Amino acid sequence: MFRANVYRYEIPLVKTLEFAWGSLEVRKGLLLGLTDDNDITSWGEIAPLEGYSLETLEEAEEELLRCVSNLEREELFETSRLLPSVSFGIESALAGCDRMNIFPSKWPCCMLMPEGELGFGLDDIDVASSFTAMKLKASDDPESTANDVKVLRTLYPDREIRVDVNRRWTFEEALIFQDALEEAEVDVVEEPCNDFERYHELTLPVALDESLTEISIVDIFAIKNLSAVIIKPTLLGGRQKIKALLDYCRSENIPVIFSSCFESGVGLRHITRMAKDFGQHEVPGGFDTLRFLSYDITEPSLEISKGVLFTNNIFGVDTSKLEKIY
Repeated sequence: MFRANVYRYEIPLVKTLEFAWGSLEVRKGLLLGLTDDNDITSWGEIAPLEGYSLETLEEAEEELLRCVSNLEREELFETSRLLPSVSFGIESALAGCDRMNIFPSKWPCCMLMPEGELGFGLDDIDVASSFTAMKLKASDDPESTANDVKVLRTLYPDREIRVDVNRRWTFEEALIFQDALEEAEVDVVEEPCNDFERYHELTLPVALDESLTEISIVDIFAIKNLSAVIIKPTLLGGRQKIKALLDYCRSENIPVIFSSCFESGVGLRHITRMAKDFGQHEVPGGFDTLRFLSYDITEPSLEISKGVLFTNNIFGVDTSKLEKIY
């Protein structure tokens, strides 16, 4: 039998981040703790991201609390039927109860550069150079973004460069960006415009991210210039919910990049475990979001050093920073 506890958290960011939908100053979410008969607690994180998740935090909390009694009785139910963030969080906590299901000890990271701040990280060239991949958040100006890519390519000629557009450009603006670049100057362009139906008309190396919450596997098959699929379990769900998508990517040899949504160290650990289980050991993950949280609620805290995220198989949570609601 499990004893379940549910907590709310609010973690201020070290700086306000701007997105197409608005700004993010504080990351809010939920933690689920399942304590077994040996008094060992396993943790999962449920943290829908405003502007991208299909569900709100309030909706996720309501569904999670409905599931708690089932979890305490260890009754089986299909997590694939749950909201994506709840599916991921519950599966994470249950997976943590399996002591043989360990986290990877380390994982390469893709350096995140926020919109309009190419210099974030470039102030220390040595630090930036330690990352094998870099992701630049696109601005509203495709020509300016293309110029930023050229700067990065000059400084780091052997690094993988990703650009995250988040569907903020029109198709015509995506063409401007495409025409401003030489071949091979950019390796991955996430969601290059606001018209999914025209992705296949671009020669850019397209990657799918938030559109995966809206489209089917059949739609993916139509994109011949697909360079990668971005898997964010908070947006898409746990293993049960995304199994068909991962199976398809494996069968078609489509590169998969596991990425975070500014989760705490709890969620990040479980995303690296999913990446390990999928076999993507050499692909830098989107885990540099950890740098933007003012603190981590796990003990010991996660650490990013020389472009690598170091994890710990055994960890706890500082509940003094949380609000208990169950």
